[in-house]
Amino acid sequence: MLMLASSVHASSGCIGLMYHHVADNTPASTTISVDLFRQHLAYLAENQHSVIDLKTLESHLKNKTEFPEKCVFITFDDGYADVYLNALPLLKQHNFPSTIFLPTQNIGEQSVNYMNHAQIQHAEKEMNVTFAGHSHTHTSFVKLNKEEIEQELKLSEQKLHKLSQSPHSAIAYPYGEYSQTAMDLLKTQNRLGFGQHSGVVSTDSVYQALPRFPMSNLYGRMKNFALKVNTLAFPIEHYSPQDPSVMAENPPTLEISFKENTDFNPSQLNCFVAGQTPPIIVWNNRTVRITAQDALPKGRTKYNCTAPSQTQRGRYYWFSQQFLN
Repeated sequence: MLMLASSVHASSGCIGLMYHHVADNTPASTTISVDLFRQHLAYLAENQHSVIDLKTLESHLKNKTEFPEKCVFITFDDGYADVYLNALPLLKQHNFPSTIFLPTQNIGEQSVNYMNHAQIQHAEKEMNVTFAGHSHTHTSFVKLNKEEIEQELKLSEQKLHKLSQSPHSAIAYPYGEYSQTAMDLLKTQNRLGFGQHSGVVSTDSVYQALPRFPMSNLYGRMKNFALKVNTLAFPIEHYSPQDPSVMAENPPTLEISFKENTDFNPSQLNCFVAGQTPPIIVWNNRTVRITAQDALPKGRTKYNCTAPSQTQRGRYYWFSQQFLN
């Protein structure tokens, strides 16, 4: 088997953290407790992680410059009021910036579950928060054609400019679901797109399919959190399919081609498919093909692949691709 390890440094990247609710009485699947969120921030501070804002992240990607060591960016989807009440004061204590992606139709003066206009203005002015779009109606882009996606983006942008002094053009896809049509549209508009699949953002990423690690009480436990915020970006030359919404066959095959002089041993690449036995992994020089053993069920399924770094003890490379059936 081809050995890909060498003495080169691991690829520069930045870990995105995705939260929804920060509270103690909201739906478990999308909630992290206030105490656990506090522990996350304390870990980042104590271990000297560089927490950057969305504008800085975009600058590194578009200029293809090195990210700071231990780079992290913090995001919240949906703009819930509990984020304003519980999370933002804790972030301010550490002087950490964050981004909140708003589904703009849900944001209004009479909505008690979501941030209101006054809270958005205060967060932007006093709490180092960047606001960006999460569509207008929070409809999955996979269900929409090009014209409907364009309308979602247009309505979202129009209202964001009423709510925020300087909204960012990036989009977090509703439910983390996107299609090639959505990616192509964002690319023509020079916009970043964020999913909900795990992995590390790097200049090797597809900029309209950027990963973030979902964080909740289940997936955000401190042992898991410490592992994830120290992960590394696989040096990827190309992967396919990039469109998670189209499967030519079921189960689908994920093909990844790696750059030369990387920092992991192919024999140590492990891949996982939720609810299944380990997938079939076949190498051909610097390219690997990963295929699930069984057909994927209806809904969202992710292929997650990891490998330990040869040069940075205790750190792992991580890549994820979502499939929609």
